[in-house]
Amino acid sequence: MITGISTRSNLIEAVTRAGFSNLEIRYDELKNAEELIQKLADDVSVNDTNNETQRSKICCINLTGDKIDSIRDVLHDAERLAIPYVLIETEGLQDVDSVIAKLMDHMEVILKSECRIVLENGYYIKIGDTRVRRNGLCDAADFKRALNKLRQAERAQSASNIEKRSESHFAAAFNVGHAMLFSSNVVDMITELGSDLMFLHANDNDGIHDMHQMPYTFTVGRGILLTDWRLVIRELHRIGFDGALFLDIDGLYGSIPTELIDTMSNMAYSIASEWDKSFHWDEILETYENKKLITFGAGPFMHTYMQKFGQRHKPFFIIDKNESRWGETFDGVEIKNPEEIRKIPADECHVLVCVAAYRDIVKEIHDMGIASVDYFDAEWFTEEDKENAETWCPDKGDIRTGTLKKWYRYDKGGRLRLRRFQPGRIYHELRNIWRKAKSFLRRIAGRT
Repeated sequence: MITGISTRSNLIEAVTRAGFSNLEIRYDELKNAEELIQKLADDVSVNDTNNETQRSKICCINLTGDKIDSIRDVLHDAERLAIPYVLIETEGLQDVDSVIAKLMDHMEVILKSECRIVLENGYYIKIGDTRVRRNGLCDAADFKRALNKLRQAERAQSASNIEKRSESHFAAAFNVGHAMLFSSNVVDMITELGSDLMFLHANDNDGIHDMHQMPYTFTVGRGILLTDWRLVIRELHRIGFDGALFLDIDGLYGSIPTELIDTMSNMAYSIASEWDKSFHWDEILETYENKKLITFGAGPFMHTYMQKFGQRHKPFFIIDKNESRWGETFDGVEIKNPEEIRKIPADECHVLVCVAAYRDIVKEIHDMGIASVDYFDAEWFTEEDKENAETWCPDKGDIRTGTLKKWYRYDKGGRLRLRRFQPGRIYHELRNIWRKAKSFLRRIAGRT
């Protein structure tokens, strides 16, 4: 899996400074982006030949559905730059079938490409109407229908080819923010898409407007997340997601002062890094194979670790502060006094903290002279509280009780809406109207 960010050419330098190396660029900005990325790479080469972290590359071309006729040129550029994804954006399109038809018309050139074409869920807004409308590519059934059409045409076109690709050129791209506009069950959508899902756009909104804000931005009640992002990432783990996970927060960059661009980019990178790390524990642990792996904690987090990674990366031993556990075995691994790690040279061991309250533990281990310490967040892989978490997410569609009932309602079309006017505020609203009326009458009396 790869993580990255959807960005515009004028923000490439900022997101690259933050640490992003995988970028998604709109096709009409591709030329400018290519030149800027090359310039940044040349500057890095001159200033620091050993620094690879600052170098970025384009991993996805974003093509709007109304420009689908350019697909031949897009694929040519994708091949030239070794770009693995072309995302077809359907936002604002009422007729998605025309996009599918045009892709089928270009099937011959598509089959010659190594690029994966991913279709994204979208919506449209009727003239004079602020409510979003479905555009034929909004739920899992719509994706299945569209992908089946394209793959049938793909098989028919490639039937006479000697070389056949083992996997389809077409897959689904899921925009979480777009799904929220229809009160969709995001987790169920991910489950139903399954192996068809190869690209995910992560952004947040208020459930009403397509705001493209940073994840974790919107809450209801007392800090309850509007979108339960931990649950979203867990479901990606559960289905074995191995595609691209990109932040799509263009609305955020368009609403902040220039001075905050670097700060927000750093925050976005921290989110992407946290998610990315949860998908790459095998690779992370492999980097410490030449060291003795010692884990801290003999509780639920350790149990999850042993279930997911214990067979491939078995600890040398486990340390725990609970004296009554010393000498016991945990899934075949002995539990010892934390002081035992002092018997191993600091540069020959790596400590993995497997408890929820990890910060103080990490500091204590650092104070013991061990620099190689990491923290395993087992909650990315835990499913026990999934049902409870769903009831707190507006996109799960259950607002009959609790905090959400106070703030949200369903309209006649079944979409989730904020309660603009609550019965408890009738008195206050009438009092404000009366005050405004008296003020208006005084001004009129003063003029006469």
